Amino acid sequence: MAIAMNDILGYSYTQSKFIDLAEQKLAKSVEMMYKVLNIEEKDLDRRIKKKLKDRNKVKIFADEKAEFIYDKLKGLGDTLVDKLVLNTVLNTADVKLMKSKVKKLPALLSQNRTNEKIYNSLVNKKLAIPQEVMKSAYLPELFASVLYSHGRMYFYKSERPKSKTNTFISNIHLASALCKKIEKETTYVVLHSILTQRNGLVYLYSEETDEFGEEKDNKTKLKDLYKGKGEYEELSKRTDKEEWFQHGILKVTKNDPFHKCKCLEKGIYICTEILKLEHEKEKRETIIKEGTVKIEEFMKILKEEETESKLHKAADFFVVTAEFYAEAKCFEDASKVYKEAIERCKTSDILSDAEWKQYGKWCLGLMRVAKQKNTKKAVSEAEEVVEDFCKNAPKELVEKLGMRK
Repeated sequence: MAIAMNDILGYSYTQSKFIDLAEQKLAKSVEMMYKVLNIEEKDLDRRIKKKLKDRNKVKIFADEKAEFIYDKLKGLGDTLVDKLVLNTVLNTADVKLMKSKVKKLPALLSQNRTNEKIYNSLVNKKLAIPQEVMKSAYLPELFASVLYSHGRMYFYKSERPKSKTNTFISNIHLASALCKKIEKETTYVVLHSILTQRNGLVYLYSEETDEFGEEKDNKTKLKDLYKGKGEYEELSKRTDKEEWFQHGILKVTKNDPFHKCKCLEKGIYICTEILKLEHEKEKRETIIKEGTVKIEEFMKILKEEETESKLHKAADFFVVTAEFYAEAKCFEDASKVYKEAIERCKTSDILSDAEWKQYGKWCLGLMRVAKQKNTKKAVSEAEEVVEDFCKNAPKELVEKLGMRK
């Protein structure tokens, strides 16, 4: 319970930007995890290295470590499953997803709580993992979640730690290996199988630095960007044939639009970064075509998902699209998308500080594109948008962004 609580708190602190506090909580969770295993991490690492011929193979090392952890934990989940899985609370999104899958959902207790009978009914409808399976999988999955959350701290740091033994990224590798072991043993795919890739290991390919905090040269950056583009394309396809579970409950069903949009967003971003480095004309033309196809697919999904209301994160996706068009020198398309993102802010009743900041940056983006178009009309229209922002935005933000009130 304490491990799970620290994991939840750590994640909450990262979302609230309390990074140091988050790291403390998550590091504590990892420490507690190894106490459950009754072994010091450094002792376990030494034991595994003795078995391996090539100690520098990160994936093989993580796989061996995951084997040890899974075998240690698989018989310890009985009580926890009774308390935390069978008697759980489904959130609104869980219930909505389940209702989309079956004609009639079993009656839930107050606050959408389940008991053993209800949980088994969900299992029968393929909305949950059988409790006998969860007795083996619950603790390994919890540990994978802890390791992933701690590993993700690497991406929140303003200065990347420079070390040849990066604990953060090593923990994401281990979390991924644990998820693969769970799938191998149970046939069920847990949500962190995807998160460790989408938000972790594959994410690294588009970073300026490598996993040891060293700046990549342009040749390495370009090679990694092409690799990352392919990986995100493959990752997007997984939702065509898989469903993903978390702590026994179905969390993501086939053809999940959010996952596809996240992969497309990252793919568009990577195409933009490739255009900044790629000088071969034919390769640039191919990337522009591929990026445009990704945008068309993304817009199609977005249109389908926004039939009732606008998606909160959609404006982020629009800006990635605008930046791609600008780098591809499709300035008319870039202006159009920036304007749509800005309009989303203008039509919101209340904007948070973060949303005001985004709004301002998008106005500046529109101005940059207008100057690149280099027409009097484009610059004049952008100036009007900037002026409108300056009239309504918090004064300190206007000054911070270097915009005149």
